[in-house]
Amino acid sequence: MFVSHILRYAPTDGDAGMRTILQYSAYTADEGGDPPSSTYENGWDRLARLEGSLEKDIVAAKQSGHPFTHLVFMSMGWNNDQVESMAAYNEILSQLKDSADAADNLKFNPLVVGLTWPSVWGGTSAFDLGNRALHIGSYGVKADDSDEIGYSYANYLMNYVLPRLERKHPELRTIAIGHSLGARIVTRAHYSQRMLNEHVEHPSRPVIIGLQGAFSSRRFIAGTELPPVVDWIFVGEGAPYQKRDDPPVMIALTWSEEDHANPVARFATGAAHVGGKNGANVLEKSQVTLPSKADERGRIALNCGDFNVTDKLLYVDATEIVSNHGDVKNPAVGSLIWQILGCL
Repeated sequence: MFVSHILRYAPTDGDAGMRTILQYSAYTADEGGDPPSSTYENGWDRLARLEGSLEKDIVAAKQSGHPFTHLVFMSMGWNNDQVESMAAYNEILSQLKDSADAADNLKFNPLVVGLTWPSVWGGTSAFDLGNRALHIGSYGVKADDSDEIGYSYANYLMNYVLPRLERKHPELRTIAIGHSLGARIVTRAHYSQRMLNEHVEHPSRPVIIGLQGAFSSRRFIAGTELPPVVDWIFVGEGAPYQKRDDPPVMIALTWSEEDHANPVARFATGAAHVGGKNGANVLEKSQVTLPSKADERGRIALNCGDFNVTDKLLYVDATEIVSNHGDVKNPAVGSLIWQILGCL
């Protein structure tokens, strides 16, 4: 795992439209014309420079009269290539923006840092048996990869770069949104800050939204640290999140009875994932659990006064609005995320 590219998606000169600007590529020479000397070291160096680029964007937005309101860190999960991930980010954020406009109580103009990662083995469009076998066979490896990204690059972005920007611009707050193994990445990142040589505390608690998360529900439960190998299939991934308010955080997770991918994954990893019914059976007794009740528009309406999230998870049964594992880009989910942000 190394940083291969850093791209900036920004307005063109004169605000006539948006374009993608390549800020770094591990496969091309640097500004001085020299080839990369070390892929890993160059990647870390460019991530360090990213803070300066984001700072310029924040200042420019203020000067233009359209300041950013949130710092949003995003990650998608298994079998999402870069194009698919970018499209998903656009859809999720578009639904969020529509919900914010409809609510008319808080402004939403996010500065987004979107992570894409090599989550796919084989092609994404062909459906031959060989390609399908590569997809299915990659799951265990990609689950491990997502943890690795979480405690390395995503950790650095979430626990060094973004909180430094928050401290310079107190009106901003970090929100992390992850789907499936992407939820694994952003939660693993949050709980890994002490692995950094230097981390920065967020001025306010970040909010983490895990949509149909693909990681063990037992990660939050004390006493389920990794046991001897013979018990692995019954416990899974240990309990690295058991001190759930250390460091301080607000976490909201969705699960759905219609999510059949997460329960199937139990056969590959031994873990009852938070996004499916098996994980819900483990977590429901000890969390703030909100059952789904859709209104006439097919959307869940939350009452912020119904729960206290001091040191617990907000765990939402999204069965009525999530019809399958990947169904997280619809208006009802956008409305739910916006309500969660308003409550937390």
